[in-house]
Amino acid sequence: MPKAIAFFGLQFEPENCTLVAELIHRAEALGFEALVEVNYLAQLTPCKLSKSVKPFVSQDDLHVDVVLMISLGGDGTMLRAVTY
Repeated sequence: MPKAIAFFGLQFEPENCTLVAELIHRAEALGFEALVEVNYLAQLTPCKLSKSVKPFVSQDDLHVDVVLMISLGGDGTMLRAVTY
């Protein structure tokens, strides 16, 4: 099972599309599987992400090989991310 990086956000701002897409692309280029929280992933549709990006809904979807979770947002987003 490949190692993965999970991405979590609550509210996506369209002006951040390039940044978010680049973070995910770099993770994949380094050989990590990219997992994005399902509601955040739905907001990222305009970013045209790789088809290999996988959604997660709950901590049950995050297998033990997640080595890093990146929280994109403010304090509230980080506090919510730790519930996964």
